[in-house]
Amino acid sequence: MPSLSSNSLRSRQNGFLPELDEVVDMLGPHMLSFVHRPAFNDPVHDVALFDPEVRTQVEHGELIVGAGATAATVLDLIDQAASGRACGVVLREGNARLEAVREQARSRGIALIACPAEVPWAHLVVLIRRVLDGEFREPVESAGPHPEDLFAMADEAAQLLGAPVTIEDNKSRLLAYSAGQEETDPTRLATIVGRRVPPRVLAHYRARGVFKKLVGSDRPFLIEDGPNGTMPRLVVPIHHRGQWLGAIWAVLSERSMPPDLERLSWILESLSTTLLRIQSHLEVERRQLEACLVSLLTHGPGRVPSALGPGPWRAVRVHDNEDGADRQAFEADNLCSGLLLHARRAGWQTPLITTVNQQVYVLVQARGAEPGSWDWLRRLVLETASIGSLVLLAGGVSRTSETIAGSRTEADELADLLRDRPSLASSVTFEDEWARLYLARALKVMTEHDVPGPVWELQLHDDQFGTEYVRTLEAWLSYQTDLRRAAKELHVHPNTIRHRMKRIADIVDIDLEDPEQVLAIRLQAQAIRSGSPAATAAQLERLADSRRSSSTTPARSAAVSSSQTTRSPA
Repeated sequence: MPSLSSNSLRSRQNGFLPELDEVVDMLGPHMLSFVHRPAFNDPVHDVALFDPEVRTQVEHGELIVGAGATAATVLDLIDQAASGRACGVVLREGNARLEAVREQARSRGIALIACPAEVPWAHLVVLIRRVLDGEFREPVESAGPHPEDLFAMADEAAQLLGAPVTIEDNKSRLLAYSAGQEETDPTRLATIVGRRVPPRVLAHYRARGVFKKLVGSDRPFLIEDGPNGTMPRLVVPIHHRGQWLGAIWAVLSERSMPPDLERLSWILESLSTTLLRIQSHLEVERRQLEACLVSLLTHGPGRVPSALGPGPWRAVRVHDNEDGADRQAFEADNLCSGLLLHARRAGWQTPLITTVNQQVYVLVQARGAEPGSWDWLRRLVLETASIGSLVLLAGGVSRTSETIAGSRTEADELADLLRDRPSLASSVTFEDEWARLYLARALKVMTEHDVPGPVWELQLHDDQFGTEYVRTLEAWLSYQTDLRRAAKELHVHPNTIRHRMKRIADIVDIDLEDPEQVLAIRLQAQAIRSGSPAATAAQLERLADSRRSSSTTPARSAAVSSSQTTRSPA
């Protein structure tokens, strides 16, 4: 079986042998997907093409691409690959998902991988080779078209047709759209926001045979009004050697074919020869870049992608400030896709946007105002109404790649603060809320490792007798013994505050002239308030048990007894 090169030796020399699931994951589900995955995960030493006319020995660790496999030869191919200890076999979807083929792969214990029919074998092998050569572990500068080229084509098509257009792939996913007129009709707006055609509109078009026309012909055609106020569309299919890749969708104000459709020919020629690269090569680059971003954001240190530019940087968490978290446009993946699309539209060539633990993050330059900077991102969210009601939460400035993960942690801490007090601003930085964040960190440690003290004694008294001594003490200290302001905070008379402070002095032994005690009291009071009810109840129960089992001095016992028996409504 002919191997394509001495890649195995080169990989060993480079110290890089990717495992099979890493290769599949790097290329993505639009190119490769597991049909059967064994428990073990072998490294991939090489890639080889299957030739049914030449029966040569399979090498250990080879990934066999069944370009010449047919229904009559596919089972024999799996046997050869398993006997030679290949790491896996790649077949076309139709062959790979046959029950007999799947059972053969299971019984022989070899990985079976499916490849869609629209992916050329030569293109697949080239991409696998690049993964094996370790190219996707370094920054990849694409020689193919960038997404902004698609936006330029969309603008040109819109000008020629005199109508706003979108360019969509063969899965109805938005690739680009012309500038302006986002709100021409609800379907165009929903497509731009959600990055795909709404399901109800898709079902309407599918029922009327629109997609059959797209697959079967490259001739433009008109479609009538759709649901929910969808205006008529001119649909211009994009084909490449008989294969449907996508379409240009133009929103029409009148039900008539626009003139000069022939002038679109150069745009269609460009799109038909580039969409395959847009859908495969750029997807591989995106996955490589995303893996690098996730590494930087989660643990660091890591390699800084060239697209990031010079530091310093900020990690920014994109926070949905609305209650409708179940809306499709604000699910993590769709929100990430939408931001990527808007960022490219606004001029950021390689947006550094990804998801970690179902949260969306953006890695930006901390200085400057060019695309990809913090100030630019803030303007984008403010000016792009279709993105929705979002808040940007920026961690502190990172001057080295090793500290980017720390900036992301600070952004997460800001999100925790906003759960209790939502922000009215569209962006919040670590520097804006440093005092609250510092306090929150201290309180977290205290709630996890708190020790009994005078504030817990007062909280136990409040819990048992319905008093509000802890709140009163907090207000007294917060307003620096200003009776009127403390009373206004608690909605009571100033004399009530005086009376409660005397009771507090009877119950606990504290010195409010000692700055250290004052700081400790305020921290412990906030720790009690911010802790979980269950943890607070457990601590109070332990304190009550301790008091029942230990004896107190007669004076203190009398004082406590007096405070309990003479307690007033205050």
